[in-house]
Amino acid sequence: MGIGMHLENAELIASNEEDALKLMLQVLKKHHKKVLVTIDEITYSKDVAKFSHALSSYSNLDYDIYVLMTGLIDNIKNIKNKKSLTFLYRAKIVELDMLNITAISRDYQQTLGLDRQWAEELAYKTRGYSLAFQAVGFHYWNAICLCNDYKDINKTELDNQLDITLAELAYEKIWDELSPTDIHVLKGILELCEESGQQLIKVEAIRNRMEMTSDTFTKYRTRLIDSGILGGREYGYLKFKLPRFEEFMHSLSAE
Repeated sequence: MGIGMHLENAELIASNEEDALKLMLQVLKKHHKKVLVTIDEITYSKDVAKFSHALSSYSNLDYDIYVLMTGLIDNIKNIKNKKSLTFLYRAKIVELDMLNITAISRDYQQTLGLDRQWAEELAYKTRGYSLAFQAVGFHYWNAICLCNDYKDINKTELDNQLDITLAELAYEKIWDELSPTDIHVLKGILELCEESGQQLIKVEAIRNRMEMTSDTFTKYRTRLIDSGILGGREYGYLKFKLPRFEEFMHSLSAE
């Protein structure tokens, strides 16, 4: 029952986290390995600033490290406009389009076993929004597992489940980041949609409803398009881009 001790010379000792990371990157580079850092739903923060400066130093040391970040256009632009973040300021931006409705419909037909008409109905419900594509598939898959025929599914109940998922995972956060004037503009657009029965609303009609000049309205138009809520691909018109966002706004009014 004695006590034994063994001592060795320690190599590669790090006194802090940054030195530890550099040592790890040195080892990976020696073994010809590359590092990819992925960040989803990026927003500007002090940690992001610190991360950017660290990446810049790693790049100068010729480490094989790469970064892929995703987020709302508005948040990405906010980071890019911070000129002190030189590494991220030079990063390339790729703006992703909405998912292809035809491809979504085919996926629902193959995966959920739906007929073409129902699959297309669900695909258009998503408006090509990736989270809605996943959420619709998830809720319908669960419902199909509980019944013998997908035609017996209660669509209204599944729409309610979809609304809860979209609100909790995305819409509540998006809404909280809007200014009072942003919200005022969105409510005006919703009123015009319901009065006209149309999804596409003329920019001129919205400006008149808001009693805004062209220059003032352009600022909010750009903000709401960058936030992903509105789509402005059709010249002179705006429409709600996020699926069932109108229903989300109604639920807020009912609270």
